[in-house]
Amino acid sequence: EMLAPSQTSASVDHRDSFGRTALHYAAGYAEVSAVAALVRHGATVDAPDRSGMTALHWACLRSHVQVVEALLAAGADPLVPATVGVFAGRSAFDLARRNEAKSAQVT
Repeated sequence: EMLAPSQTSASVDHRDSFGRTALHYAAGYAEVSAVAALVRHGATVDAPDRSGMTALHWACLRSHVQVVEALLAAGADPLVPATVGVFAGRSAFDLARRNEAKSAQVT
């Protein structure tokens, strides 16, 4: 297992200067096993970054279908809108449709 509570004192939801968590990056880079491990260790699935984008937004934006499926199974909300920037007002579902991604088919 990649993450074990005894091996780290850092929060699974620690944010960087962009407000992103490890889950945002794992989703954006299609790291399905990392997404699963983070969720198992209590990562907040719908945590927004500074632009209001969740891990699901990033997975849909990049058409990472397996990650989308894993996040939805973990309870991610596909209708949460981003709040700032070029994607403001758009949900993960909107991004999936915009990209004509297969990820829209699983919602």
